[in-house]
Amino acid sequence: QFYDWFAALACDLVPYAEWCNSVGINLIQLLPVNDTGEESSPYGAKSAFALNPIFIRLDDVPGVQSFKTDLKKSRESYNKNARVPYGELYRYKLEFLRSVFQKNFKTLTDNVELHKWIEHNSWIRTYSAYSFLKEQNGKKSWKEWSSSVNPTAKTIDTIWEKEWNAVMFFAWVQFIAEKQFLSILPKLEPLNVKLKGDIPILINEDSADVWGSRKYFDLNFRAGAPPDMFCYTGQNWGFPCYNWSALEKEDYSWWRMRLTQSSKFFHAI
Repeated sequence: QFYDWFAALACDLVPYAEWCNSVGINLIQLLPVNDTGEESSPYGAKSAFALNPIFIRLDDVPGVQSFKTDLKKSRESYNKNARVPYGELYRYKLEFLRSVFQKNFKTLTDNVELHKWIEHNSWIRTYSAYSFLKEQNGKKSWKEWSSSVNPTAKTIDTIWEKEWNAVMFFAWVQFIAEKQFLSILPKLEPLNVKLKGDIPILINEDSADVWGSRKYFDLNFRAGAPPDMFCYTGQNWGFPCYNWSALEKEDYSWWRMRLTQSSKFFHAI
């Protein structure tokens, strides 16, 4: 049977958990669910905190009603694929969400719950500013941008003030993604099924975190794997190493925040 490429965590995990319960399985382990942009590997995280928008169930997004016909046609078209056209589907979902957001801008941005969520998730400001600038620079790596290559807290505040309409879109997408994910957990409890998550320990150099929190990373080195039976020359994964001294000075607050974020969604990590 063909998978519904428009389905997502919010609707797939519950029936899967019901099946697990019926056969005596009580733990579901997921690969990382972080935003990786158009990169299909779940380990190429462009954010240590943001969820991947590709997992959003479009049918349940507020304001989607007037887009139902287009959504139905797109679903039928994509479901003819035997394999997921990942990059294309990622782009489609993001643009669909943008259309919904723009059409319902005032209603969605007046949502008190959204603003409270932004206040309690400090990482969203950096992530949204990074996402906005990345689009403005043709999706190039931040190292190739024409400006804002070395941002300060003031840089990010200025982007939020001047480009509020644009950055709010990315904040709203994450707000929806998190809300949908969290809606799953109460439905798993009566099934006695737990979720185990996977934190991608390394972060892509072209990411909101390396861009906005440079002091926590050492860009002079790259992480990988030593020579072994799988690769006699070793592997260079291209991910920057951490500046553990800088992290230690702040009592690993960045890592504590990552663990707190992941603990929202998972019973085990």
